[in-house]
Amino acid sequence: MSSIIKVDTVQDTDGNNIINESGNTVTIGKAGDNVRTGGNNIQAADGGNLISQSGTTITLGASGDTVNLASGASQSGFGRTGTVDWQTGSIKTGTFTAVNGEGYFINTSGGVSTMTLPASPSAGDIVSCKDYSYSFATNKLTIGRNGSPIGGDTGNDPTFTTNGTALTLIYVDATKGWLVINESTNTTEADTIPTGGTTVESGGYRYHTFTSSSNFIIPTGQTHTVEYIIVAGGGGGGTGGGGAGGMQNGSASLGAATYGVVVGGGGAQGSPGANGANSSFNSVTSTGGGGGGSGPAPGLNGSSGGSGGGGHGGWSPPAGSGGSGTPGQGFAGGDGTGSPGSYATAGGGGGKNGGGANGTGSGGDGGNGGPGSNSFSAWATATSTGDGGYYAGGAGGGGHAPTSNGGGNGGAGGGADGGGDNTPSGNAGAAVANTGGGGGGSYATRTNGADGIVILRYTI
Repeated sequence: MSSIIKVDTVQDTDGNNIINESGNTVTIGKAGDNVRTGGNNIQAADGGNLISQSGTTITLGASGDTVNLASGASQSGFGRTGTVDWQTGSIKTGTFTAVNGEGYFINTSGGVSTMTLPASPSAGDIVSCKDYSYSFATNKLTIGRNGSPIGGDTGNDPTFTTNGTALTLIYVDATKGWLVINESTNTTEADTIPTGGTTVESGGYRYHTFTSSSNFIIPTGQTHTVEYIIVAGGGGGGTGGGGAGGMQNGSASLGAATYGVVVGGGGAQGSPGANGANSSFNSVTSTGGGGGGSGPAPGLNGSSGGSGGGGHGGWSPPAGSGGSGTPGQGFAGGDGTGSPGSYATAGGGGGKNGGGANGTGSGGDGGNGGPGSNSFSAWATATSTGDGGYYAGGAGGGGHAPTSNGGGNGGAGGGADGGGDNTPSGNAGAAVANTGGGGGGSYATRTNGADGIVILRYTI
């Protein structure tokens, strides 16, 4: 016959509970006690092991069970299986050092950030991060190597410039170091980067080059400090050289929106030459270059514009004056010369950085075009545009004399050479494309002004 002893509580002689049942919870021991069993296992009522010892291995829970830590409890020594603890209570900005086993939300909306990897890592160490503010395209994230290779590279710290990026790195060994085992992009809150024109990255900047009219689009959630140069179309050649298109530069803080970009075309050659068309961006307009003057009257004078066109050279009709430039955008064209029985030579077109020269008169040569600007040679190099680093050069004026004489030289910045009696058929040269350079002046065949250009850039 079996015996059954039923109790709810077993106490020691001090009155402390040793075994206590409350509902379906059985508590063994009290704080500070050591609880031991006579065997190696503690079992549930259904016979399943709750704690099992086999040699030096201790197993918690039976197959199919879930083992939970109590609320507020912590664990150590259980190891990791390719996961991280996300630090939701500490959004990171600026530079910080990551800790093995942690994941970070990184906010770069206020500036670039660097996540430095743990020093002296061990195989299996893991770190994760996520673009919190969808602003990596505006302000990049750099991953600092901290002395260890990343993908085998020991020289460069990689950067991430796509909005919404999330990545996980695991340290493998001394040869490859940290490897990116998962990289994804969620761009539902913002597109990747601004769009428009031809895009290239150089020297820490992203450039957008427009050689025809289009739109510059900044995606939702982004703000950029955008620097710009705006060059209008150059004036067409008459006998006087065409003036360069007006050129302006500046910067503006721009938020998410679509911004129209207008690129002005070059003016047509003629008698006189036509003005170039304006270029514009974000309410800033550069004025088209003035066309070169030409006979017969009344178009003897060079036209005013961003830079002025050169005046007609002659004595019947008489010589004309150079057109004026727009302050801050360009300079005036040169005057033509000529009187009965003397040489007739036309003035050169004005440029961004200087005025066109007058016709030389006694020499029989046309005036040289005014020089353009090389203040943005780095932009020209990065975008493969410009004329040897220059923009907005004036064109040379036509040369005309009873002996062999030449047209004026075009100014640096795409200005065309003028035509003269010592050039084939007296024809002018061509302006350099998309520089805003003026069209060449000539008493024979003149040339059109160059189209303008708009270039935008911002830091990456």
